[in-house]
Formats: sequence, structure tokens, C-alpha cells
Amino acid sequence: MNIILASASPRRKDILDLFNVDYSIEISDIEEVFFDQFSPAINTMHVSYLKASKIAKDNCDATILAADTVVSIGNKIFGKAKNSKDAFQMICELSGKKHQVITGFCILNIEKKLLYVDYVKTDVYFRNLSKNTIIKYIETNEYIDKAGAYAIQGKASILVDKIDGDYLNVVGFPISEINKVLIEYFSYDFLR
Repeated sequence: MNIILASASPRRKDILDLFNVDYSIEISDIEEVFFDQFSPAINTMHVSYLKASKIAKDNCDATILAADTVVSIGNKIFGKAKNSKDAFQMICELSGKKHQVITGFCILNIEKKLLYVDYVKTDVYFRNLSKNTIIKYIETNEYIDKAGAYAIQGKASILVDKIDGDYLNVVGFPISEINKVLIEYFSYDFLR
């Protein structure tokens, strides 16, 4: 199967690299726009579909994997921080609270007329964080290009009290659910 990962995320690449999968990467340069009238889950599924469909236009025989991850509390979406001040505000708002990490994903193969769009949600509980701790975390610059301004697989792991759900979803690529869909609808298994 010709697989294309429609993502610039090194984290998604790292997760896919855990398996002996031949794939290529093509980056979709669509603008990630979220609409207030839709839930975070709908927004992430919409963006992942746009990413996949853009790449699929020139790769009709390939199976395109695309994903989009956000952090949310209720319907408020925390995307990628614009700068350190924005990151500080996000982490302050997440401190001491439960939030959701939602990854919408799309698997698309035009030639086979197969399209699957869904999402995975994981609850993440942050510890009560002091302003000093948040500042020190922001100074690591790990927040850059991360939904919710943190990377659970990195230094932000000390900010987390617990999670309920798929850890790799929080990293940004719910590989277990994606593999389940690939087996059921695309006759492909990462564990072949």
C-alpha cells in the first residue's frame, strides 16, 4: 500500500516510524481555521479532511493519513501558541484543571473510493502549577508548535497529574485507532 503522511509533525513521523511501514511525507499547507459554531472534535476532523484531500488530489492511488490535534476545555480551543506570552496564558488556564486533547484524523484513498474521518479524545489533568514553574517551562521553548503550548512526551510531563485515554493521542497521533480503521476498512495492518 502506498501511504502518505500528510503532516510536518516530527511527532507523528516518530510514531509511524515505530512500525516497519513504507511511507512518504507530503506537507499540506492548508490554513488551520477553527469555527466557533462547531465543537473542537468537528473542527479537528474538518482540518484533517482538508489536509488529506489536498494531498490526495495529486496522489489518487495513495492512502493519505492526516491528523489535527487541539487542546480544549469545553468548546474553547487552545491551538498552537503564537508566542511565549500566549503560551504562558494557555498553561495558566490549564493549570489545576482537566482538559481534553482531541485529534481528528482522516484516512483517504480516492482510487479505492474510501474515506474515513473520526476523532480520539483523551482527558489530561494538569497539576496546580505555580507561575514560576510555568515560566520555567515556557523558557524551555518546548511549547513552540504544540497544541495547548505543551508536549506531554517532553518536559511538560512534569506538569501532568494523570491522563485518561490514549497517550499517543496526546502526543498527536492516535495510532491504535488509526490502525484499527486501516484493518477494518483498508485491509492494512501496521503489524502486518
